[in-house]
Amino acid sequence: MLYQKRINKIIGDIDKFFDTIDQALLIFGEGVKNYLYTNVEAFKGNLQTMTRLENEAELLRREIEAGLYRQSSLVRLRGDIMRLLEALDHIIDTLNDNLFQFEIERPFIPVELNADFLKLTELSTQAVETAIPAAKAYFRTSDSITEKVHRVYFYEKEADKQAKSLKKKVFHTMDELRLSQKFHLRYFALHIEENINCERLARKFGYSKRHFSRIFSVATGTTPQQFICETRMRMAAMLLQGEGATVKEIAGKVGFTDVSYFCKLFRKYHGISPKRYRKGLKV
Repeated sequence: MLYQKRINKIIGDIDKFFDTIDQALLIFGEGVKNYLYTNVEAFKGNLQTMTRLENEAELLRREIEAGLYRQSSLVRLRGDIMRLLEALDHIIDTLNDNLFQFEIERPFIPVELNADFLKLTELSTQAVETAIPAAKAYFRTSDSITEKVHRVYFYEKEADKQAKSLKKKVFHTMDELRLSQKFHLRYFALHIEENINCERLARKFGYSKRHFSRIFSVATGTTPQQFICETRMRMAAMLLQGEGATVKEIAGKVGFTDVSYFCKLFRKYHGISPKRYRKGLKV
């Protein structure tokens, strides 16, 4: 009875730990938005909440570790669980540090870049949010992890593309900015993108990046890169059903800067060019 009670306590603390990280992700997103729109008091509140959540996560992690050491029956799982918790704890530390960098350095971000920074923030936090169910699955069965990791890959790749797009806009189109300002904006884009990284995520589950890709392929029957490409082609086909956007605009929306390459891939996956695909829908 006492044994089961202790096990339930550990499981309950682990769930609280994951919930704390989820909350931190929400606060980070709100904090970036409030900074961009100069909601000063709300941003200060976000900073205070983030500090509290970081402290709570650290206390929970220590409590879980203490419980694991008290349970000799969990000795074989102890190392794996502790490595996973430490890696996830690093996420909330990174979120806290990155949000406080806005307060410390107070970068000037032109209004026309607000949407770009918000999109980058959303994609990077979505990648971490998707990792939480996979982390929970780790404690049940490693097989179920493979059902979720493909989403993490997708959001990480999308965040990477958004970061590159943002930096390209800063350096190629915003001539009114000083070079020092451009580098400052690049620095903060990199910090937001830093919230998630597939190689780091692979280590969270005790896997190398190579093995992480292998279990992904076993679960889905395709490589992460192929999955992302196929997903983009499906999204492009859906967008072509509408009337509002050109082929070039749709290519950009699904992550392609080279329209010719986009058309080539679309033809490969659908057996027809984007223009003919759209024309065929009207027949």
